[in-house]
Amino acid sequence: TIHTMFAHKLMALIGRWERTGALASRDLFDIHTFFIKGYEYDKNIIREVRGVEASVFLTQLGDFVKKNVTQELIDQDLNVLLQPQEFQRVRKILKQETLMFLENSAVNSGVV
Repeated sequence: TIHTMFAHKLMALIGRWERTGALASRDLFDIHTFFIKGYEYDKNIIREVRGVEASVFLTQLGDFVKKNVTQELIDQDLNVLLQPQEFQRVRKILKQETLMFLENSAVNSGVV
């Protein structure tokens, strides 16, 4: 389901780092897209996989994004994945908007 996919995408950004030491801006882009479309995530999956409540994980994810996702990484990764107009539109807002969505979701946690 969309709820399941969104939960897994939220965990993918940190999970990839934990497994490989690498980041993929496409994970951040996908998370942003799920939020923009108004989708909800399955908080039970996050609890099962990460071992913490969704609100705690979302706070951890926000801290992780602040610390590890740079504009350079976003530019390098998404430049080749997106059409030029879409890339220019999203590159400067992606991190800040995603952080806003994560913070709001962590506080509200009114999800599936």
